Amino acid sequence: MTSTHDLSPLERIACAKRLRSTIGAALMMFAFAGTLTSIGLLIPSGTARFHVPVSAYLLQYTILGIVGALMMPLIGRVVRRFGIRLPVFVASIWSFIWIVALSFTTELWQFYLFTVLWSLLWSFATVVPVTFLVNSWHQHSRRGLVFGLVMAGGAAGSIVWGLAMPAIVKVVGWEGAVRAVACIVFLCMTIPAIALIKDPPKVAAEAASKVAPRVRRHLTPVALIVLGAGLLSVEAGLTQVITPIVISKGLDFSTAGLLVSYYAVFQMVLKPLGGVIFDKFGLTAAAGMMIVCYVFGFGALTFVTKVSGFLIVLPFAAMALTSHLVLLPLFVSSSVSPERFQNIYGILMMVYYLGASLAAPLWGLGFDITGSYDVPLLVALLAGVVAVLLLLSGVRLASRPAARNTIHVDEAGLGLRRESR
Repeated sequence: MTSTHDLSPLERIACAKRLRSTIGAALMMFAFAGTLTSIGLLIPSGTARFHVPVSAYLLQYTILGIVGALMMPLIGRVVRRFGIRLPVFVASIWSFIWIVALSFTTELWQFYLFTVLWSLLWSFATVVPVTFLVNSWHQHSRRGLVFGLVMAGGAAGSIVWGLAMPAIVKVVGWEGAVRAVACIVFLCMTIPAIALIKDPPKVAAEAASKVAPRVRRHLTPVALIVLGAGLLSVEAGLTQVITPIVISKGLDFSTAGLLVSYYAVFQMVLKPLGGVIFDKFGLTAAAGMMIVCYVFGFGALTFVTKVSGFLIVLPFAAMALTSHLVLLPLFVSSSVSPERFQNIYGILMMVYYLGASLAAPLWGLGFDITGSYDVPLLVALLAGVVAVLLLLSGVRLASRPAARNTIHVDEAGLGLRRESR
């Protein structure tokens, strides 16, 4: 490893920018994951405020996911024109305004309308630009570890909200808790956009412009990866429904909050481990680890009824979900060139979040129909295993020596060309 004393002044400046941007990305994940966790933690008070069932309240997550997902393919184009810093700043200010507005709603239609307005720019300050930052600044052998550490910032946000939200709701009610979420968005998204985030070096324009026409027979690897990402979205609802799952087992709200924090601690610790496994042992080992964790995490949750059981099972579920924000971008970056990563990853995340938006209320609907979360858990288990196999197959097909392909994605989305290795 090169010592910092051997770096030129320009290289030291670049390293400082990379470090500050990485810290800013972690803070953005803190706010993003904390916001999503708060949606789950606010289910009891939110359903009581609007006098609606769980599935109706969780439509907020559906709206947030669908509208935000439809914006994701635009992020790559906006970033190429304006960089990452400016869109994050504008989107975070916009989100702050409409989250505050949400706290004043008294009717369900107002709640949905303000959520739509919030959703329009929300994705421009969340996981996609964070992934662009990390993937652009960190092109080295420890990229998986960096991805894991940055995404661990999201787990830290879940820990804080899991501990704080029950107390906040008791003291200031649903309205005050929503405003607290808005404050965190401002502090951990807007401020980093001003003071920490720096736009990474731009990808060479020549590499971006030399794109051949579409070749349909090379769409198969991309299709497998996109389909795998869509199936992964089924499990995304778990984070939002851990609180009601725990309550449905006969435990109280405070215990549920503590278990959410416990779950988030393992997400924070295990996300870097997922990246390290990818760095050290490769795709197959990472995929095998995810399958084992899906089986022991999601499957065993159907049998758990006591706190001790949750303490054993939740770490497996936390490790399984490292596949979403840590291993998924690593799998994709193993299949596409760096200059094309933004295009395909935006499309991938659109599919993922559209699926997650549809899955979240289905978790609640499954509970409303069956009286438990066992069926949604088993469906998520099956979807997770199939998704991992599809991702692995797509990456292997894209990297097959016989094909001698490197996947590239054109400005329109999925035009591919063959590049000799």
